[in-house]
Amino acid sequence: MPQSRIDPGREQNVKIPRTILFSCLILVAPAAAISQQAQYIPAREYCRIACREIDNAKTSVRVVLYLFALYPNYTQSQPLLLANALVAAKVRGCSVHVVLDKEDFTGREGDPGEAGDNRNAWDYLSRRGVTVGFSGGGAIVHAKALIIDSQAVILGSANWSESGLSRNVEASALVRDTGVAKAVLRELGSVKVIVPPPPDSASVRIPLGFLSDSLCAAMVKVQDERAFDIYLFLLREATEDLNYDTLAGQLGISSMGSDAYRRQINKVLVKLQDRYRLVKIQTGFGADAQIQVPKIPGETIAVSLKYWDFGWPRHLDFPGKVMYLLNAHYSATSLFGPQWSMSAPALADRHGLQRDFVESGTTSLRRANLVDVTYDSLPIQHDGQRRPNIYTPLALYDPGLLDKKWKELEGTYGKEKTGRARSYAVLVYKDCDAGAVEAFIVLEEKYGRDKMDQAAKIIGLKAPDNPRRSVGYFVRIVETM
Repeated sequence: MPQSRIDPGREQNVKIPRTILFSCLILVAPAAAISQQAQYIPAREYCRIACREIDNAKTSVRVVLYLFALYPNYTQSQPLLLANALVAAKVRGCSVHVVLDKEDFTGREGDPGEAGDNRNAWDYLSRRGVTVGFSGGGAIVHAKALIIDSQAVILGSANWSESGLSRNVEASALVRDTGVAKAVLRELGSVKVIVPPPPDSASVRIPLGFLSDSLCAAMVKVQDERAFDIYLFLLREATEDLNYDTLAGQLGISSMGSDAYRRQINKVLVKLQDRYRLVKIQTGFGADAQIQVPKIPGETIAVSLKYWDFGWPRHLDFPGKVMYLLNAHYSATSLFGPQWSMSAPALADRHGLQRDFVESGTTSLRRANLVDVTYDSLPIQHDGQRRPNIYTPLALYDPGLLDKKWKELEGTYGKEKTGRARSYAVLVYKDCDAGAVEAFIVLEEKYGRDKMDQAAKIIGLKAPDNPRRSVGYFVRIVETM
């Protein structure tokens, strides 16, 4: 990457720690007297204490890590709690800078083309306004340091990963000493840092008018899922020359052969033109169709290219795909975005859908770990009505990486135990949340299978929209047995 001292994507001298962990106290500040305000941090308490210190920051937060293994869709993970604490500090007005080792961003030798673990942290934090840089010199940044307001510092051996914060044997300490904190910043602040350009936010604009009664709802009424998928694909391509092979791959019909899938696609194109009036096509004998997609006036919905790049049109069912668009729209326009709230009947009525379809789509997104839903508790209002659900969209992810995570868990804990944990996760709609699955594994190891099975029976009897169908309530049942 090109380097300079100022611009994003270039080398900067950021006042952030360098490449040392516990020995910083000796190497950087042999003359600095450590005050009595020092606290040993047990490994399992690191996340709680670090989040507390970040939450109490007044002016600045500086982080240097070898590894920040953040997977945003693992909603129960401790690294995500730490990341969100950093984002909250930034929102409060603190100066927040993070430096990570470059090899866990670009990928290590022997892993050509595979992104390192730190890339997810960079992507997640950068999109939320936190400055994230990577080591620009030859030395490995092996430090694990958190400096708050230049007054307190947490140093230790723990990386910000689920294993480092929950399973490994680690040692860390919190020192409230301005002299030590500033000495760490001075010594380690000379590390050369590269701040990559902001992550690619390329998206496709889907007309909000498409979600009207006469278009999307008409497709839903006759279960015309393929017309829905092809129209969105055409909006993504934004070209008159249709790539049949790419589209067949997106639809998952490549195996039927070129002639067969071309006929199938052409039938849908005619339908999109004659029935829905969404496209104009020109066909010639032996030639590919030439397609124009007239613009629907009005607002648009931004849908990330990752929706197609990660193959989500194949992984989600029809209700899930429609509800994904609605989530993208309402989360972007909500005053409390990304959270938004609307009752299922109101949402169905506004877009000409059936309530069952809306609820089915929400369930699909929950199971895919693409949305969190907060349900109101049992009716407490005078009219006995529940408040509308609160929806929080989650980031798109590569399902292939989730498959790798399942294999990792099976390698660590065994197939049988991992399989049971996944069955527990299904009960609370965390089918694709590897963090929740691992939490269930750890819970079983601590309390035993019998208690887990008893808790599963209790949870399984509750209605699908019962707010107690959650990981937290499952854990409370087991702990109180």
